[in-house]
Amino acid sequence: MIRDAREVVLPRNDAETQNTWDQVTKSSSRLKNSDVETIYACHICLQQFTLRSSLNRHALRHTSERRHVCDICSKAFVISSDLIRHKRTHMTSTSYACPVCHKQFRKADYCKRHALIHAGASPHACHVCQRQFTESSHLNKHILIHSGQKPHKCNICLKQFTQHGHLKQHVLTHTGGRPHECHLCHKRFTNHCHLKTHIRTHTGQKPHVCDICTKAFTTSSDLARHKHSHTSAKPYSCYLCHKQFTVAVSLKKHMLIHTGEIPHVCVICHKKFVQRSHLKKHMLTHSVKRHHKCDECNKSFIQLSDLKRHIRSHTGERPHVCDVCAKAFTTSGDLKRHKRTHTSGKP
Repeated sequence: MIRDAREVVLPRNDAETQNTWDQVTKSSSRLKNSDVETIYACHICLQQFTLRSSLNRHALRHTSERRHVCDICSKAFVISSDLIRHKRTHMTSTSYACPVCHKQFRKADYCKRHALIHAGASPHACHVCQRQFTESSHLNKHILIHSGQKPHKCNICLKQFTQHGHLKQHVLTHTGGRPHECHLCHKRFTNHCHLKTHIRTHTGQKPHVCDICTKAFTTSSDLARHKHSHTSAKPYSCYLCHKQFTVAVSLKKHMLIHTGEIPHVCVICHKKFVQRSHLKKHMLTHSVKRHHKCDECNKSFIQLSDLKRHIRSHTGERPHVCDVCAKAFTTSGDLKRHKRTHTSGKP
């Protein structure tokens, strides 16, 4: 165990050398205390090891090509043992399938835990705000928000975090490291969860299903936002104009209209955006890669969502229908603008 996380010393950010083998291994921190064993820490993702050889093995994940390819799904790995572990996920004789979305798990416990997502069961409740969680570990992390405790500190800018995982992800903003790579399009991510979500854009997988209307979503947060559409409750209210919202994040974005704050800035052209998602979409305009091509007219798009919207111009599909007058629209944005004509509300 390491008594003080601030003892980890990260190397300076050097764009030309930060992903090389020497920097990952030789520059990695070696922590030593009189009463604990020596710890070797990867400077890119902060994962810690007791043996130098373990660190060297781990460093391959950040620096080497993926030569070990699964002959079933073509997913590629740096280390052969990772491929062996992955292939077990294809072994149906020892897998457990979710009866709702058919996702498979190696262990029955994992499958049962996953099933709670579909059942809506959240047995672990916070005694402060009554928010519920499917797992006790998630509740324990949540409670830190109320206590104000932030035990994990960045030794570069001294910013503090409630969870070690958040600190690890934050450190990557200093090092520039993006250790998680998509094996299909080679896009890189700082976070493995972001990579998993991204891969679903290739596979089309939508494991999170609404138990009311059976509409499926890529992420659990998208499902949670959608579920508010089945209720008229809007518990979050703006104290300035009294407009109400179903989720807190919508209120937070709305407040920027009153403050005039534009917090998200493009590092290339310095254009500013109110929402981070708009900045991310804008950043793609600086990339020349357009992976998504229309089969009808060969027009190419940076984002898959843009291609899907474009295809509707060929098919005439209008999936977004007004629940007041039944008029149909190509995009959700057009529907939202139309619905304002039925009310006196302003955006």
